Order: sequence, then structure tokens, then C-alpha cells
Amino acid sequence: MNVIGLSPFGGFELYHRSLRTLADLCSDVIIRMDLRRGLPLSELPKGPKWHLFPAKQKWDRGGYHEELLREVDNLGLQPDVIVALDDDESFNDDETAKRDCARLVAGEGWQCWFGYGKMPNWDFEDLPIYPLSPHVKAFRWRPGLSYLPYVGRDQVASLVGETSIIGEAKIAHWCCWTPELRRQHEAQIREIYAAEIAAGQPVLSECAT
Repeated sequence: MNVIGLSPFGGFELYHRSLRTLADLCSDVIIRMDLRRGLPLSELPKGPKWHLFPAKQKWDRGGYHEELLREVDNLGLQPDVIVALDDDESFNDDETAKRDCARLVAGEGWQCWFGYGKMPNWDFEDLPIYPLSPHVKAFRWRPGLSYLPYVGRDQVASLVGETSIIGEAKIAHWCCWTPELRRQHEAQIREIYAAEIAAGQPVLSECAT
């Protein structure tokens, strides 16, 4: 089973947890580097398994997904499955995630939805899970896939309407690991979803409360 990982590097301080999961699951990992944020590039992994490229445009929902997916084409890679994790995400159990990927390869579905588990944090607070809705974090590859037009929850637009499965693994979301990270996360959510918040939509995380 040939699995390729996609990862946007945005400077999250616990990024190594996401890299550890991708290193365990994937034969190759493609990393999009946002160089405008003063990132510690010396901390990124080096070697033939890791494919790093600079961001080509300003961050936006869907846009960074598409840049990563197009880099699969640029490198001439033809994986069985792609795993796409944000830089503050890992799986709670990599072996379970491998079995979920194997189910995709076996033809059970094209996209795999993963729910988010209990929010890890260093002070053992019982934090609300964020986000509450499952997201697509793994999918079967085929030529011509695209995330655009972006439809939300990390779905591949080309695969909407195809059969999907629910993963047994859970996403560990490290964005609220410390009180300071919770405050940063809240500010980021307010910035990203400013239009939705202004319209009264319930998108705010409760991690900072």
C-alpha cells in the first residue's frame, strides 16, 4: 500500500506530532512551507522521503489543499491513498489509521471521514471537542482530483458524491495543548471565519474559555 502524506507547515509549535504520524503512515510526505511567517525551517525533516516546497499564494481555505495536491502531480507520484493532516493534527492511533487506509485501497470507499477525539492538553482540562464535525483526512488517489471549488471539511471536490467510509481512528487536535495555544486558536478562528461569525453562524471554538 503506497500512502503519501500532505502537510501545510504554518509554524505550529507542536508540528512534530503531525510529522511523526505522517512518517509512520507514508512512504513520501509533501510539505507546503509558508515562508512569510518566519518559520524555523531548520526544524523541518530532510531526506528523500520529504518533499518541501514554498507556498505559492496567500493562505485560504481550500487553496493550500489544492497546492499540496498539485505537487503530487508535479512530482509524478501515483499513490494508492493520500493522507492530508493539518500541522496541528495527528491520529490517536497510527495502526488503526493504517487499517482505515487499507479499507480505502480495498475499495470500500473513496474518501474516509475521521472524527476528532478528546482535546489533548497539558493541564488535563475537559475541553470541548473542536471541530465537532468529522473531516476527510484520507482518500484514494486517481488522476485529475481537485479540492476546488472547495466545499468544506477537507473534502476533495472531485470525490463528492462518491462512496465514503468512517474511519475508526480519531484525530488528535493539538491546537489547545496550552492556555496560550487556546488563545491563539481562538484568535485564528475569529480571523478565518470572520464573515460567518458576523452572520451569526456557530463556528467559534470554545477552547479559549
